[in-house]
Amino acid sequence: GFYWPPTILTGVPKEARVLHEEPFGPILTIAPFDRLEEAIEEANATEYGLAAYFFTNTAEVQRKLTNSLSAGAVSVNYLKGVSEDAPYGGVKQSGYGYEGGEQGVRSFQILKMVNGLSSFG
Repeated sequence: GFYWPPTILTGVPKEARVLHEEPFGPILTIAPFDRLEEAIEEANATEYGLAAYFFTNTAEVQRKLTNSLSAGAVSVNYLKGVSEDAPYGGVKQSGYGYEGGEQGVRSFQILKMVNGLSSFG
């Protein structure tokens, strides 16, 4: 198979494919911004939403980003994987359902509602 070494991309133009697709590989894109709202708009502009990562040293920025980013998982000052006990899944075009945790098990269940009157006696 193909192997792509861990790569950091900087100075990536806003129209670059890597910012609008969902690359599955060890690729980190660093995109500068002037305002926090601009960063949120750019991050949410993609049709994908599997995961988001950011680093901050203020509680205000942490609250704003965790509440505003459209992603199934958001990591704050942390780059390691998620626990198998935690539900994990994407939003938008990044998948349907969850894996891990109780919610992951529930995604395999099929719910059925039965409605009616019984004449059994």
